[in-house]
Amino acid sequence: MALTAKRKLFVEYYVGEANGNATAAARMAGYADRAEGTRLLKMPEIRALVDKRVESVAMVSDKILSLLAEQAQGTMDDFVSFDTMGQPFIDLRKAVERQKMHLIRKLRVTGDGAVEIELYDAQAALVHLGRYFKLFTDKLEVANTGPVEIVYVNDWRE
Repeated sequence: MALTAKRKLFVEYYVGEANGNATAAARMAGYADRAEGTRLLKMPEIRALVDKRVESVAMVSDKILSLLAEQAQGTMDDFVSFDTMGQPFIDLRKAVERQKMHLIRKLRVTGDGAVEIELYDAQAALVHLGRYFKLFTDKLEVANTGPVEIVYVNDWRE
């Protein structure tokens, strides 16, 4: 049985904006009955679509985290080789063999034929990962500096 547009909308709201709240997702999709969300989730075709959507979102999240981790660990060692004189050069074949080409942010060939590359910023990738895993806090710490004196200006009590 094909799902109606309203039921598909319920699934999108359930996985998205409603954050797994069936009642809220049903309301957002246009259902009036408060129990409709729970009833919809018990339907096998809706449950299958929800599971499929959750899996795809999880796969995207895992892929993003994996790419950020690769960027954070990226190193020029994957892109630089040395000639017989010991001089370094950009070795894109080496990067291809190691499957690291996706770590290049910018590639440029200069006027004299030299190849320049720029990798993604490892520190920025680490910051994104740290935020995702809540390793950092944006809290303000206030030190106790002693007693506080409150001075009333234009005190109505006087």
